[in-house]
Amino acid sequence: MGADQDLLFGRIAVKRNYCTQEQLDKCVTLQANSRDRVPLGQILRSEGYITEDQHSEILSLQRKNLAVLDPVNRASKESLLTGRLAVKMNLMAEDDVNKCLRLQARAGEKRSLGEIMVEQGYLTAPQLKEILAKQHKRIMSCAACRLSFTVLSSTQAKVVNCPRCKGPLREGKPTDSVRTDAHLDTSISHRIKKESAPKPEPGPSASVRMVRMTCPMCGKPFAEPVDSKGRVDCPHCLSSFSA
Repeated sequence: MGADQDLLFGRIAVKRNYCTQEQLDKCVTLQANSRDRVPLGQILRSEGYITEDQHSEILSLQRKNLAVLDPVNRASKESLLTGRLAVKMNLMAEDDVNKCLRLQARAGEKRSLGEIMVEQGYLTAPQLKEILAKQHKRIMSCAACRLSFTVLSSTQAKVVNCPRCKGPLREGKPTDSVRTDAHLDTSISHRIKKESAPKPEPGPSASVRMVRMTCPMCGKPFAEPVDSKGRVDCPHCLSSFSA
């Protein structure tokens, strides 16, 4: 259990009068002085300040509150996979991954989780590229257009063409930066899904924000919805970029 979860657990315990603030403070001190990071709830229980039933009830309330309040629980599957791989590969601690997920969840944040991890100093650019490779992702660039892409290629195609000039992309970027201009999905299943999915109709009561624009990658006009991260997909070249 991380520090944020412990803090919420303690607040619920005191608010429900299952323990006093003084008892909670004592258990927080015991936790801070212990070698192992024992969850605060277990210490409260072992000290006799809360019962087993109260412990279970607080955990249930805690989960419900975190699902609403904690952006980590609302992160995209893609970001969660990146975070899990970073922990599994012993490149980052889980608490540090959660810090980066919360940064990504801030209003107006357009960076990917990997970009945040590198910019916060938790990962190096080569380490992020290793994580992306495990997700069938590669950082590629077009010398002619001076554009870079995070390419998802589930078929591991040897040749990936630039959506703008149609020339072959090359591996990596001229610089060490991990930030790319767009996301590019080369999988056939993604194309079929994009072409067959019904398009939301814009209107005064529509909750989905539509964007009508000309794709900066392939130069074709389109109208597509903006996702929760402020990104929009071009249905023609399958590029994804900030709206």
